[in-house]
Amino acid sequence: MTSIDAVVVARRALTADVCEIEVHGAAGPLPTYTAGAHIRLTLPSGLKRSYTLCRPPNAQGTYAIAVLKDRRSRGGSHEVHAVCHPGAALRIDAPQNLFPLQPEASAHILVAGGIGITPMRAMAHTLGEDVPWRLHHFVRERVGAAYADELQAQFGAERVKVHVSQGKGPDFAPLMAELQAAATTGAHLYVCGPEGMIAHVQCLAAQAGWPAERVHQERFAAPETEGEARAFDVVLQSDGRRIRVGAEESIVQALGRAGVFPMVSCEQGVCGTCLTRVVSGVPDHRDGYLSDGERACNDQMLICCSRAQGGELVLDL
Repeated sequence: MTSIDAVVVARRALTADVCEIEVHGAAGPLPTYTAGAHIRLTLPSGLKRSYTLCRPPNAQGTYAIAVLKDRRSRGGSHEVHAVCHPGAALRIDAPQNLFPLQPEASAHILVAGGIGITPMRAMAHTLGEDVPWRLHHFVRERVGAAYADELQAQFGAERVKVHVSQGKGPDFAPLMAELQAAATTGAHLYVCGPEGMIAHVQCLAAQAGWPAERVHQERFAAPETEGEARAFDVVLQSDGRRIRVGAEESIVQALGRAGVFPMVSCEQGVCGTCLTRVVSGVPDHRDGYLSDGERACNDQMLICCSRAQGGELVLDL
């Protein structure tokens, strides 16, 4: 993964808990990207966190991310808010896009929950007036709807729908009506937000008759899993080495102790960078990336978060 020196050049508050941070390349323009792409920051503490690029792709070679200070965070968002002020130096990875717009789509339905608006903002600006699209943004309070005023001012309230729950729970009826109307039209659905909302929107799409291949999602983190983590062995198919994975470490961390460094990015089970073929053994899937069908095959796994159901996994490494 290419790592780049960058510097924070601007910061602005979008809501009471969300700030937008703009970074420039320390040595010149940053690489280009497409809507839906993300970058990974290496923070001063050593934490690595991935954030979606929230501005429309442009030729200026700059990036912007919008970060929610999440009380349930493991520390990443709080550190970003604390240290990412103008002048701060950062290390970032080159953009990856695992959540792109689909060029064959006849129309696009964008669904965001809270800070899940970040990829949708870039998508909306990219789509512009070229093809039909509509954005549904679900928030608890109107004051917490980052970018809502800007998007409605540019594209209109009919195209950018803001749904405020006000403590009553989201009203998904307007979205369901649109999903039912568009089920057979060749439209594509994109959803980003909390795990519960993603699962509910996926369920609505299935009920409306949408094929799974036209439903795309980007998660903040892998779904939480139950059950105690146990130690197990990983065997490398390439040379037969056996590496013990402790109960409190990931496969990636155990491999690193042994001098093996696979490609990784988010380290949260959502981006798919560390997807690895399973030669034998049964994975304990704990990611938010693979589909239910892909998990059932048990022939691949995300080694940053998933584990073994038994005592051994043989991996294509």
